[in-house]
Amino acid sequence: MGKDLYNNFKVARDTFDEADEALGFKISQLCFEGPWEDLTRTINTQPAILTASVSALRVLQI
Repeated sequence: MGKDLYNNFKVARDTFDEADEALGFKISQLCFEGPWEDLTRTINTQPAILTASVSALRVLQI
């Protein structure tokens, strides 16, 4: 989730890095590598979707 944006746009990398720091854990790693069981837990899914969505929005605003 969001890995292509992360790999291709600095603003997306910055967004995922901000989320990692704010959350205190690597949401980026969870989005890109899983495990699926952890990603689908609501406590992780909501910030993952928000982070991917904000990174996409920021890419579109370039």
